[in-house]
Amino acid sequence: PHFQEGELYHEIAKLSYQGDVRMLFGEDPKKTKKIVDGSFSQFQAYYGPLLASPPFEGIVRPHGAQWEQDVSLEATAALLQQLPPSLQALVTLPDEEESLEHGLQIVRDSRLQPIQRHLQGIVWRISISQTCKGLCTAGLSRAWSYALRKMKIGAAKS
Repeated sequence: PHFQEGELYHEIAKLSYQGDVRMLFGEDPKKTKKIVDGSFSQFQAYYGPLLASPPFEGIVRPHGAQWEQDVSLEATAALLQQLPPSLQALVTLPDEEESLEHGLQIVRDSRLQPIQRHLQGIVWRISISQTCKGLCTAGLSRAWSYALRKMKIGAAKS
């Protein structure tokens, strides 16, 4: 698939907010886009060298004005091997007996969903913890007032 460089960075930034309970209550739905747009050169400086080195080299690469991703089973397996063991355990790659096309479809459709759910769970737990700490630090009245302001802003922007 082909995509814009900004789309790649947006997907990376979204990982930090998927499952965040605060995104349900008043956070700007365009928050990750604003983060990427406002820090585009920093994203390039950080992720550019990373994507140009093994194991990512050649899997996600510039292709003219756009970028492209190698979605072959081999490339997908190489990327999955970079995940922490706890996430790798959630995914089973197709057996060698399965056809490449069938294997790719399985990996794309269903075998990556547990990873996404697990990451959302991690973010959710952390966001709940941060919200509780904010309540304790700011006090219930100030935290409620802040939450109401955020919800009004979020409602106005959506």
